[in-house]
Amino acid sequence: MGYKSKRILYIYKKLLSKHHVNVKNLSEFFSTNERTIQRDIEDINTLVLLQSKKI
Repeated sequence: MGYKSKRILYIYKKLLSKHHVNVKNLSEFFSTNERTIQRDIEDINTLVLLQSKKI
């Protein structure tokens, strides 16, 4: 699994467990910029919307 996939999975699990997600903290944790984390969250939102349409 690639680094981006691991990062997205980590964020997704945090969201599922109702943990507060802070873009700044995540960007520091993953040593990336805040915009990258924002795009990851957008990807997660898109995936959730697509999955809800299939159910």
